[in-house]
Amino acid sequence: METVKNPKSFFKWFGLAGTGWLVLWLTDHWFEYVLYPIAIEIGGMLYGGLFMVTVSFLGTWAQFIVYDWMGKDLLGFEKMKSWKFVAWFLKKEGSHKIDTLKTALGVLVLSIYIEPFKLTLLFRRGSYSGLSRRDWGVFIAGVIVSNTSWTLLVTGVLKIIHFLFGLN
Repeated sequence: METVKNPKSFFKWFGLAGTGWLVLWLTDHWFEYVLYPIAIEIGGMLYGGLFMVTVSFLGTWAQFIVYDWMGKDLLGFEKMKSWKFVAWFLKKEGSHKIDTLKTALGVLVLSIYIEPFKLTLLFRRGSYSGLSRRDWGVFIAGVIVSNTSWTLLVTGVLKIIHFLFGLN
């Protein structure tokens, strides 16, 4: 790792990545644990969920604009793309079908666990260059899958809370 050879450079990178992760963590938690339950409680699963898909899409798109404008690896994802397993998974294969299948499977599984911003950064082939047609597909699929799973989860938790405390 070139950053370990130069401690000053390492601490600069570590501080930048730490700040990026902290800001992302704060915004994600506010979005997922405060705004999401309020939207589902007020709008119900359908309208609250659609509202949150829209907010998620716009908010994540804004994150990409800022990320590309800054041109800095705020989360370490550009460095992670060089790791062997990640590089193999993201490598373009000779067959379009294999490439599409790997991308679709990765997007489907990872969308349940990570936010669309992180997902698209991981699958994006370029760096700080905006979103390609493929990147937009990953981004939109990530927004839909992650928000659908989160809407179902939050709705279920709210139903349990309503049942346990007799709220209707």
